[in-house]
Amino acid sequence: MNGDALKVYQHEYYLAVRAKGLCAYCRKAPARTGKTVCFPCAAKRSAEDRAKYAATKKELARAREARKRA
Repeated sequence: MNGDALKVYQHEYYLAVRAKGLCAYCRKAPARTGKTVCFPCAAKRSAEDRAKYAATKKELARAREARKRA
């Protein structure tokens, strides 16, 4: 399967999963009302996003301090 065909297949699969009312990430649990993901997947992603933001924030603070010293 080439790249374009794979993208089309994945998108159609995603739409079918959503149409069934399942979580877009785990594709097992029902999605929350008005959302595309279930609560456990949303909590996991939120925790990952917070950790990534914190790491980025620390890196930016280190860079700012390095510029002040220079």
